[in-house]
Amino acid sequence: MLEYAICALNVPGIETKLISGKYATYSFSYIHPENNQKIGIVWTEDSNMNSFYHIMNACQTAIRDKSCHTIYLIRNGDVGKPNTSGNQVYRQIFINTNHRHLRPSLTSVHYLATYQSFVNSAKSQDLVVDGETIDLPRLEELIRELKVLHKCDLLQDLGIIEKKNVDREVNDGGNRHEVKEYIFTLLRTQQMMSVSVLISTTSSHFSDIQRGEIEQLINSLCQENKAKIIDPTCKQEEQIICWCA
Repeated sequence: MLEYAICALNVPGIETKLISGKYATYSFSYIHPENNQKIGIVWTEDSNMNSFYHIMNACQTAIRDKSCHTIYLIRNGDVGKPNTSGNQVYRQIFINTNHRHLRPSLTSVHYLATYQSFVNSAKSQDLVVDGETIDLPRLEELIRELKVLHKCDLLQDLGIIEKKNVDREVNDGGNRHEVKEYIFTLLRTQQMMSVSVLISTTSSHFSDIQRGEIEQLINSLCQENKAKIIDPTCKQEEQIICWCA
């Protein structure tokens, strides 16, 4: 889905299968439109930690072979405990390096999935707009003209769309809902995590929201019985929050 969206935005040099082996289809690469650097994308939500280990090894091989300048791991799921092999390789690649790990918001996935449905309809000649049958090249043209994908956070985080061109007022109720949904999704994925890590992760994903607002949204989830802080009486940096099924 991400590859089709990037293609619609006229990003050059798109190539499938950045990494080799069994999980090659989880990856692709492109040339960044501004700095002409080759960017690698690896997107996996596979919960099997053995698979995650092999994917991390494949990323390490791609880096060693200089297959790209920067690898973006897109993954909302767990990256394993510190003592697992997959997590150890993960930290070698993505901690204090130019490679990055992005956690996609649910809203971003909705944007990509919606566009993918348009692509599928265009390919099967079932997409009709104002009496005109829209093929894939015409769909891509419309997507660029109408800037349909310009509010997709993931495309912004990849630097394909400039954030400054997108209105993301923090105090807007819709955006607060998006942040709250992100917090809930992250909690549901992780099941249990440190409150301070949850706040810092959310803050890094939504750079224009204040810490106090994040704390309010966490408290709101707790009041709705969607999350629970195990011991709210201890210091915040020692608090653990869990998802309530």
